[in-house]
Amino acid sequence: SAQLASLISFSKGDMNIAKSQALNALCFYYGICTEEDYSLSEGSRMMNSNAPTSLNFEADKIDASVFVTPNPASSYTSIIYKISSVNAPAILVISDITGREEIRFNLDESTDQLYWDTSNVLSGMYYYSIVLGNKNISNGKIVVKK
Repeated sequence: SAQLASLISFSKGDMNIAKSQALNALCFYYGICTEEDYSLSEGSRMMNSNAPTSLNFEADKIDASVFVTPNPASSYTSIIYKISSVNAPAILVISDITGREEIRFNLDESTDQLYWDTSNVLSGMYYYSIVLGNKNISNGKIVVKK
């Protein structure tokens, strides 16, 4: 249909709200779900573990990994994380596709897993970011499908 063709066209554009909404609609209404690469290229103004070391002075000391299950989630999801020793507060921020923050978790080395109750949020695509100090060191997506 023309509507499906339009959504596919938007989903192939630059990362913006229109692309996010198109990807969301394709996944939930048509079952066409894709994996996005959220890593930033070298020279990007945003800082993460892929940023050049001249911009990220602790790049060689930061090690973060995240595994989200189940994904897609319906009533909850478990976020399993590992962060290397650092001297800055670490948080995990979950935002909706418009960038509005849904929830924020403080992370520490004494735990390696947290649960997000998704029963009170709308179906859709959500983005998570692990922020260490003022640096985004890991990000990805969580799909909530009810």
